[in-house]
Amino acid sequence: MIMARRLLWEWFPAFMMFVGVLFAWQIAVSVLGIREYLLPSPAAVGHALISSQINWVGHIVVTGTAILGAFLIAGAVGILLGTMIAWSSLISRALMPFLVFVNTLPKVAVAPLFLLWLGYGILPNMLIGALIGAVSLSGSLIAWAKLDGRIEGTWRVSGQQVINGSVFVVAKAAEVAQLRLLYVEPAMRGHGLGRRLTERAIAFAREAGYRRMVLWTQSILTSAHKIYAGKGFVLREEEPHHSFGVDLVGQGEQPGRAGTGIGDRRAGRIGAVVGGGGGGRPR
Repeated sequence: MIMARRLLWEWFPAFMMFVGVLFAWQIAVSVLGIREYLLPSPAAVGHALISSQINWVGHIVVTGTAILGAFLIAGAVGILLGTMIAWSSLISRALMPFLVFVNTLPKVAVAPLFLLWLGYGILPNMLIGALIGAVSLSGSLIAWAKLDGRIEGTWRVSGQQVINGSVFVVAKAAEVAQLRLLYVEPAMRGHGLGRRLTERAIAFAREAGYRRMVLWTQSILTSAHKIYAGKGFVLREEEPHHSFGVDLVGQGEQPGRAGTGIGDRRAGRIGAVVGGGGGGRPR
């Protein structure tokens, strides 16, 4: 009963808003005398839904096929383009201007061209949907790859079906790994989880053949700084910035001293602390 009341309280405003819009829509069509082919009233839509004269199954099959086909084409083309552009500077320089141009085209204007070129049918509808989806998907993949680099490894500490801590290692450059997103749940801090996660990330980067590791952090993360300092990271640059609604100090990326790279077998001597390049934006 309590759950039902809670759901009613949460959904009642949205339900009333929906009813109000339908009522205003019906009144506007009736009072203004808008023709049905321009804007059918809710009553006309309801009547059409229950009418036996419309082959709803056939329409649903055709529309569903077009949507599914557009999704599959957009996924395949978008992933292919995004991957090629993200990992090849030559292909990026060749294709990016074209993709930017395509993305600026109004899709409402492009759709009639597909119909003129290919005629009306499922295939033109698929291609119109794929054009919108492929460009958006490839753009998202490009942004993700440029922002984060290739994810090389992920570790987490779990207990009682709860993730208590995690860390990532991503590719920063050909011989440089980046430690990302070290986090330990507040209740689990003080037990060495952050240190062990950092050690595991460093060991992995060394085993993977990286010669140096960098990381990005904020000055307020004092506990994390102790872990990083204990593993040989060296602070090289600081830059104030405003992010997440507060004033922060990003700590900038610089290579460490010679001989302190990951290839050095002295425990944890990595040699750099990376900070908020680009105005302190998380990377």
